[in-house]
Amino acid sequence: MDVIDLAKKTMGLFGSIRRYFIFRMNKIPPAINYDITYRCQLNCEHCYFAKSWVKDRKDDELELSDEQWQKVFKKHYSMGITNASITGGEPTLRMPVIEAAYNTFNSIQVATNGIIKIPERLRCVLWVSIDGTEETHNRIRRAKCYQKVMQNIQDDKRVSISMSLTTSNYKEIFPTIENCIKANVKGIFFLLYTGQLTDKLYLSGKKLDYTIKSLYHAIDEYGDFILISRRMVELYKTKKHIKHCIFHEGLVRSYYPDMSRKLPCVMGPVDCRTCGCIVPVYMYLVKRLDIETLLKGSRMLEVA
Repeated sequence: MDVIDLAKKTMGLFGSIRRYFIFRMNKIPPAINYDITYRCQLNCEHCYFAKSWVKDRKDDELELSDEQWQKVFKKHYSMGITNASITGGEPTLRMPVIEAAYNTFNSIQVATNGIIKIPERLRCVLWVSIDGTEETHNRIRRAKCYQKVMQNIQDDKRVSISMSLTTSNYKEIFPTIENCIKANVKGIFFLLYTGQLTDKLYLSGKKLDYTIKSLYHAIDEYGDFILISRRMVELYKTKKHIKHCIFHEGLVRSYYPDMSRKLPCVMGPVDCRTCGCIVPVYMYLVKRLDIETLLKGSRMLEVA
C-alpha cells in the first residue's frame, strides 16, 4: 500500500466516523436510500423489492417525476444529507434521476443489475449484482443476462460486485470471486438472503455454516478484493446487530418510488431474525470503531 492509498483509506475511515457522530448530535441521517422506480427488466428469485409492494397497480403513475425527484434531492441536501443510495427496481431505467442525484449529493451509490451501463462521466460508486457463475446467475435472474453484465463492468473500477447468498448459490463463492477478479473491478462484497424463516432460499444449519467458513476463507485468500471484514461475517451468523439496527435508530432512511417511507428498513416487511443485510451489519461495527470494517467500507465507498 503506497502513501496515497493509505491517505485515501484514512480519510474514508474518519469520514465514516464523522458522519456517525454528526447524526448523534443533530439526528440528520448520514445516508438515505431512494427506490426511484418500481420497474425492472428482470424477475429475480430472491428479490426483496418485488415482495415489498403490491403489483396490481400502474407503476408509472405512482413514481415521482424527474422534476419531483430533483426537488426531493435538493430538499434533503439542504437539510444536511450528503450521501444517497439509488436503488429500485432497476434504477438505470430512470437515468435522468440518477444524474439529478449525482449533481446534488456529495456522493451517491447506485445498486444495479448491470444490464444498462452507467456513463463513465458519472464518477459514482456502482454496486452491480452477480449471483454466481453464468448458468447460476442466469437461472436466479431468470434471463440470459450474465454476458452482457460482465461486458459492461469490464475494467470499471467504479464497480463493486454485490453477491446475495442463498441456498441457490452459496457454493459458488470462489468461482464468482475469480470471475470478478478477471473482470478487473474494485472488489466484491456479500449479503445473506433476508426474508422469512420459512423461505427456501434462507441459509440455515449446515448450509449457513458452510457459507460462513467459505467467507472467512475468501477473506484470507483474496485480501483487499473482499470488501467485508471477518467481524461482519461473524454477525451474519450470530445476528447480534439486529437489536441495534441502524434503520430502527434512524441512521438510514429508505423511501419507495412514490416517496412513502419504507419500513422497517430498505428490505421492506421482512423478518428481522433473518437479517443478512450488509448495511446494518457494517454500521453496527462502525459504531464500535472496528478498524478492519472501517477500512473495508472506505474502500467499497471510495470513488475510483
